[in-house]
Amino acid sequence: MIGAITNNNRTYQVSKIDNDNAYVDITASKEGYDDITRRFSVTKAKYGKDGDSAKYVTVVGEQMFKYKDNFEGTPTPSVIELKATRYNIDLKGKWQYKDVNNEYVDMNITADNIVITPTSGLLETQNVSTFRYIAENYYDEITILKISDGSNGLPGSDGTDGIYILVTNESHAVPCSSEGKYEIEELAKAMTEVHVYRGLEEIDANITLS
Repeated sequence: MIGAITNNNRTYQVSKIDNDNAYVDITASKEGYDDITRRFSVTKAKYGKDGDSAKYVTVVGEQMFKYKDNFEGTPTPSVIELKATRYNIDLKGKWQYKDVNNEYVDMNITADNIVITPTSGLLETQNVSTFRYIAENYYDEITILKISDGSNGLPGSDGTDGIYILVTNESHAVPCSSEGKYEIEELAKAMTEVHVYRGLEEIDANITLS
């Protein structure tokens, strides 16, 4: 897969994809903090040889719970609704979250929409959790963050804000012919925004691809 970061390090745009499945790791670096990496995956959603429409899934929704004072109180928003849309897939799918071993665990919810709370998935013990909706082996995933400013304290001893990277579109399906050929207009949709936060503030960072 070939692509480039544009828009002042805030957009990754795919310009070519040869394999049926490809990905790029996007790493944000900021002096004084550990590097953070997120993955953006792109797949070819092929039409059937008999002309059947391509099958794929999309998931959309907000991606951040915003707190103040070191994660105290109720975040904004208080819950996040994720919406899954199945394209040319009749059977319902299911929601899963990625556990600490990077394996997906069923959430026992098959509705197209799901309400995520600040304790859903790994969010109960961590500040990042990835969710996906999968149907007939087609899926889309989304990562939700909990971010906060530093805790309030005595002058000179306020808490240290965390640094996070948010990739708005973690996986994207490009509709293709059965031979894997795609329209330029469809490839132009294969993009993701990249945002880096220190606490509640969006900051500039050095972005590298691998």
